[in-house]
Amino acid sequence: GENDFWAVAFPDCPCADQRPLGIACPKDRTIECGDSDHPDATGWAIASGVDTILTYSDQRPDGDGCGTIVRTWEARDDCGNVASCTQTLTVVDTSPPEISVPETTPACPGAFHPDITGWAVATDNCGAPTLAYQDHVVDHSNYCFEIVRRWRASDCGGNVAEFDQHLVVIDNEPPDLTCPPDARVTCGEPTTPTALGEATAKDNCAVETLDFTDLPTRPHP
Repeated sequence: GENDFWAVAFPDCPCADQRPLGIACPKDRTIECGDSDHPDATGWAIASGVDTILTYSDQRPDGDGCGTIVRTWEARDDCGNVASCTQTLTVVDTSPPEISVPETTPACPGAFHPDITGWAVATDNCGAPTLAYQDHVVDHSNYCFEIVRRWRASDCGGNVAEFDQHLVVIDNEPPDLTCPPDARVTCGEPTTPTALGEATAKDNCAVETLDFTDLPTRPHP
């Protein structure tokens, strides 16, 4: 009738009385390459609100080396509110690389390229270091010669390590000597190699000297 009315019940709105959603990022950090960058080590963000889900994503530098990790934190509640902040993690490398070289004694003739004599191995706590070398030839009193190969490794932090590899070159083969043909000369004529012919010598390493000695013989009849 006229005095009848309807009572309508509305469900509770859980978002109506919620506090504003907020988020606070942990402080920026500088970490050593190889150390953990997990939030347990670098800090967790703190979100305010009800039934808040906290997540993060990282933008990392190329490779595993030095650089900056930009960590974006995001807080989201059941009502669709979103808050975010960023944390910067700077990755540094203060430790130099380590170098190990093979032991080898090349013989002459020989190819002295590292493909033959062996490559050095450089390791670092922050990715793969750059490896280069430079050779210096040194005379040696007991050997043919010596190659001092200086290996140099550098990493993303500008740290450098050097190591000298000594390649002592050994010559185990005698030279190959070819004499000029025998000659008959008249007494008084020159008998120098220029007049009678020069010997030639070849060696697998290098011919250091070529000399001659005249030995007296019995006169021919």
